[in-house]
Amino acid sequence: MWKHRFFLLLLTTALMFVLLPAQDTDEPELLMHVPVRVWDGSHYIDGLTAPAFSLAVNDSPRQIKEVSRHTQGLMDNGANRFIVLSFDTTGMNDNLKSGLTAFLDKVLKGDDLLLIHTPVDNYKVDTSAAKDKVIGFIATILENDLLQRARDKEEALRHLKSLIVVNEKKLDSKKLGIRSALMFANQFHEAWRNYYEGFLTAQLSHYSEIAGRMAAHKGEKRHIHFQEGNLQGLQADFERFSAALNTFAGKLPETYQKSGALLMDTLGKIHRAMNLKGAFPMEDLLNQLVGVNINCSVLFLHPGATTRKEPVRKEPVQAFENILETIARHTGGIAVSAGDPGIADALEMIRSHRDVYYSIVFAFNGKAEDKRLAVSVSGDGMVLFYKTLFRKAEFNWVIERYQTLKPVIDGFSLEEHTLSFHVAGFMEQQGKGLLEVTVKLLDSNGSTVYETSNSLTLSDSRVSVTMQLPATQKGYFKLVISVRDGLSNKDAALNQYVQLK
Repeated sequence: MWKHRFFLLLLTTALMFVLLPAQDTDEPELLMHVPVRVWDGSHYIDGLTAPAFSLAVNDSPRQIKEVSRHTQGLMDNGANRFIVLSFDTTGMNDNLKSGLTAFLDKVLKGDDLLLIHTPVDNYKVDTSAAKDKVIGFIATILENDLLQRARDKEEALRHLKSLIVVNEKKLDSKKLGIRSALMFANQFHEAWRNYYEGFLTAQLSHYSEIAGRMAAHKGEKRHIHFQEGNLQGLQADFERFSAALNTFAGKLPETYQKSGALLMDTLGKIHRAMNLKGAFPMEDLLNQLVGVNINCSVLFLHPGATTRKEPVRKEPVQAFENILETIARHTGGIAVSAGDPGIADALEMIRSHRDVYYSIVFAFNGKAEDKRLAVSVSGDGMVLFYKTLFRKAEFNWVIERYQTLKPVIDGFSLEEHTLSFHVAGFMEQQGKGLLEVTVKLLDSNGSTVYETSNSLTLSDSRVSVTMQLPATQKGYFKLVISVRDGLSNKDAALNQYVQLK
């Protein structure tokens, strides 16, 4: 039996290619692997087979060559994990600290890469240190950064609320004119934009920033985000006052109708902005996250809320929490909500959650161009989550990589009849390589006296192979090691004259 050593490297990117000889054409054929998650409104669907799926590329049907099922969870024994904990909370209270301590004690391994992301900065954490030191370091970070953020956010919210309160009192006392109402609407709109860009957009765009950091990582990628509600009370206050202002505008004399229409139009813009409708590029972000296979989970922290296993909303809309819930579900994570005492229970749900998805493989002509995918599955009530748009630049990168990549054999050694060598430079598909390795012994006449072949499915970009040559073979031989990269169809060979005793 051959022995090969390798580190487990999981899905490198959701967009993977296999270059094979095309039939009756000079262009290579590309096999593309697309992870697809199937949701029925309450859980991910398991047990589907290839006939259940159909696929179109740029509205043109494509034959699906293969469908494989995959599952993963935080408690799997995967190596080389990259875990990011990001926070948008108002402090590090005892319940959060104890819940996080229990969570990391069960999840964290000494070889994990751990990054803490706060609204202030990013911090790399040495996971090989003692757990109490890791927790202490994280607690210190959060106590400092989140307190600073909380003060800035509270000041911005206080300004927005004061605008509402002051002008609401004027309206109640009938001291608010159309000019003052328009001034309020413009001031509130500008203050809201500053608050949104400073405290909401920043907390959503960090997903894109983290995706960039994690993209090149060849292991499992986990992102767990802690989120406090940002619009509690403010949105309700504005909507109440906005309704009163709309009524006020509707009763204005005819000479003020244009000003009244302008007031209602501005209030409508604010209302739409507060619901984040069209304000965040959801599809672009999800394509980026799914494209680099980042599994995201979100913990919502709401005072007095009860823990729930799955999001209540089945039809996500462009609202702040719905965006985060959709991100979690599309990437194979989970969104849970917890009141302050239930943080440990909510984190346990994230820890025990398992992602189930299918890798769909189909072939196309290898042209580097933007391609939009449409995947469907038989059955009612199914919602599919997958990367829908692939950019031309993504194809160019892979094609360039294919053209420059070639397997290399090195590290040759032979002791007695024990043969060892290394193979590197082969392509990877879903973090794995496929090698066909052949070893031959030729006698002085050039005749093959011994030959063995084996297929290796590898989980590292470099592999060590050790094997025993037959003890019955003695004398001088030409040793030939041939390697074919099963994904790129490129070859490597090593010829060596040896003596076996």
